[in-house]
Amino acid sequence: AEKKYDVMVFGMPVQFHYGYGMGTNPILIMQAIAANIIRHKRILSDHPVIICASVCDGFFNDIEFPSYREIYNLFQTERNNVLPNVEKYAEKIATDSEYIYKYQHEYGYHPYHGFSMISCAHIAEMHTSAIYIVGAREPGYARAMGMKTRATIEEALKDAEKYVGKNPNILALPKTYTTASVHLCPKGE
Repeated sequence: AEKKYDVMVFGMPVQFHYGYGMGTNPILIMQAIAANIIRHKRILSDHPVIICASVCDGFFNDIEFPSYREIYNLFQTERNNVLPNVEKYAEKIATDSEYIYKYQHEYGYHPYHGFSMISCAHIAEMHTSAIYIVGAREPGYARAMGMKTRATIEEALKDAEKYVGKNPNILALPKTYTTASVHLCPKGE
């Protein structure tokens, strides 16, 4: 890249890295956004805006991700609503016999996996001015994770002007999570 970008725009399919529902499960949506911030931090402005198209319908895929719904619900009970605050529930969830059984015998992710993902998601909280989910079927799930929702990318860009001005540098990544991930860096590095 020859410049820093103020806005990063990409879409999120329903299924990628971790399995079916990664692009609909609100914890995994936020983790995937954080992963893109990590990949592109060197070419993003200090506090960029992220605009992500996602169906975001609250499908947790309780078969593959059995502990995620409970972790999400615990997050909703937190007073100051910061993602790392749910860590205090990790031992309870990670030692739950039903979740352990699903991990050992039904191919579910380990119950601690959700805590790992939510801690990564916190990177998105720390390093952005705003995160917009566009096209959500159940936008309350995105809002409950601290993201903003809009119907279209255009509406999100208009609202993002309060963070990045009227002429931001926009990085569009049309093949995100549908092909191998890129790690962009400044020209000359």
